[in-house]
Amino acid sequence: AFESAWVEACSYSAGQSTFLVPTGDFFVGPVTFKGPCKTTPKVEIRGTLKAPTDLSAFHDIPTWIEFKDLSNLDITGSGTGVVDGQGESSWAHGQCENSGGKCKNNPV
Repeated sequence: AFESAWVEACSYSAGQSTFLVPTGDFFVGPVTFKGPCKTTPKVEIRGTLKAPTDLSAFHDIPTWIEFKDLSNLDITGSGTGVVDGQGESSWAHGQCENSGGKCKNNPV
């Protein structure tokens, strides 16, 4: 659903559009929101975006949420938006559990 909403917002030509993540919890990813767009949409996150806890969802994909080939991107959270990478589920896979906060290769 998010990909099709992005395509619609990206192709909107009557001014700037808003790509809205509504209130609620959404398990997303990995996903790339790609331009170029007619006019770069404003991104407004009101809900919570959550990464998969099953790392097999990433296969060989190095990113969770990627915005690509865009200029002047504006992302806001309206005080309620959350981007939750659920990193704890990946700590054991990146040798991060006992790193003392200095993990360099965390997969999420």
